[in-house]
Amino acid sequence: MIESKTMIESKIMNIIKYIFIFILIILILELILGLYRNYRRSSTYRKAVQYSKKVNKPLMVIGSPSSGFMNSIYPVYGCGDLCVDLVGCNMCKNSVQDDATNVLQKKPDNSYVIFESCVLEVLDEDKKIKMLNEINRVSGGDFFEVRISPSIYSNLLAKSSIIQFGINY
Repeated sequence: MIESKTMIESKIMNIIKYIFIFILIILILELILGLYRNYRRSSTYRKAVQYSKKVNKPLMVIGSPSSGFMNSIYPVYGCGDLCVDLVGCNMCKNSVQDDATNVLQKKPDNSYVIFESCVLEVLDEDKKIKMLNEINRVSGGDFFEVRISPSIYSNLLAKSSIIQFGINY
């Protein structure tokens, strides 16, 4: 039996509808996960600020508070005493635009409490290890971090060679 043109068009429209619904669900889930990530950023940053005051060490923030889609609209954490980011911390009065590892290498041991938000994920393994070693040295273990995950984007797409090319430096 040969299907009529209208039946084929109807099936195509149904497929498009289901694809649209699937994409909409993914976007809603990613928005919810993004809100959760921002909650973790905010609460972890507050803990880092309190701890910094408790141990009387300045707070270094690695990762601009205004980077990323959601933070560009509404930053959820502050600049600390020093903000370090590869593309700069444009909203911070005391910031350094450089690779965080370069900045950390110039700091003395156990001299800062460090808050890092979603920076380590974009580094290749060798750079990540080097930066973590410097973070541990400079922080003396006083290190607060927030990861991107859980995230549909980072979990499904980050392994794509196109995405990796775009975020690794």
